[in-house]
Amino acid sequence: MKRIIFTNILFILLYSCSNDRYSLCGLGIKYPYYYTELSYEGELFAISKIFDKQYIPVKNGTNRSGIITVFFDINCHGRTGNFRYKTLNFDYLPIDLNPDIIDQILTITKTLDDWNPGVNEKGNNVNSFMFLTFKIKDGQLINILPK
Repeated sequence: MKRIIFTNILFILLYSCSNDRYSLCGLGIKYPYYYTELSYEGELFAISKIFDKQYIPVKNGTNRSGIITVFFDINCHGRTGNFRYKTLNFDYLPIDLNPDIIDQILTITKTLDDWNPGVNEKGNNVNSFMFLTFKIKDGQLINILPK
């Protein structure tokens, strides 16, 4: 019985590291991006160029100014998933930002696929978590953080 359980756990661990779709590797432990030296090919400059090209300023509707922070995970293969977000006004109070802005920011962020996975102190690829913060003023994207 113990051998069957061990074999099943081993299979799950190996499968999660070799699967092509997004899933966290190993036991699913995630480290902060700054600990693992997670990076994006071309750094923030490349991310900014993608948003400059794809983001369409929102000209209609209400709540077109504020801050949206998108949180997500990057597995040991550099694949992203588990996206979530938080929206704030410029006084850092929660608001309901225009849904057209949120949809665009999330959609574009999900296309960022040039992540170099983080590594641990032994040099092994690990799961990491990351965030990007976007400042929006009158529907225009004016800044992306962290820098």
